[in-house]
Amino acid sequence: MMAFMSELIAPYPFDAYGVVLLDYPTTWALETQTISTFSPGFTSEVIVFHELMHQWFGNSVSPATWQDVWMNEGFATYFTQLWGEHLNGRDWLEATMSQMYEAIAAREIPQPFPEAVEFMFSSGSYSRGAWALHALRLVVGDDKFFEIMRSYYNRYQNSTASTQDFIDTAVEVGGPEVERVLEEWIYSPTVPSRP
Repeated sequence: MMAFMSELIAPYPFDAYGVVLLDYPTTWALETQTISTFSPGFTSEVIVFHELMHQWFGNSVSPATWQDVWMNEGFATYFTQLWGEHLNGRDWLEATMSQMYEAIAAREIPQPFPEAVEFMFSSGSYSRGAWALHALRLVVGDDKFFEIMRSYYNRYQNSTASTQDFIDTAVEVGGPEVERVLEEWIYSPTVPSRP
């Protein structure tokens, strides 16, 4: 997983990585810089990858404000799907993202940039945030998408970044047409159409 992220985005950003495994059950896993915490029952491959991925997006590039937390959770959710694509192929990814879109649309999941603090860690931050990235990838294609992600990471590593910083980087690398797509997925209270 670390080699995959290192090749896809950049080398692992810290000197060490560790895991804490609790000896009692919880309903959560948690990452902090260089360490992820898991409990019995919360150690699936998907969860392990999601928490590890935060070392790049969340801990090396941290949100400028808590409204930008979708760039932690939506990014980790989408990159977990990219790990699945790596293992299972593009058809698997498209089927998974299609199911995620149907759930977002059916539940009318709100925008990932929350209007109130109680929505900070909602499905909007996770699944709709992931779909913002997938929509971007569908619009610009794989080469530009990964160039955007690497450019954004390289520009803001060991620092903080806002949603606008991400949009500005995406527009700079991917062209002006991506601004509308990202703004719809990030800020619109209604669920956008699939690109």
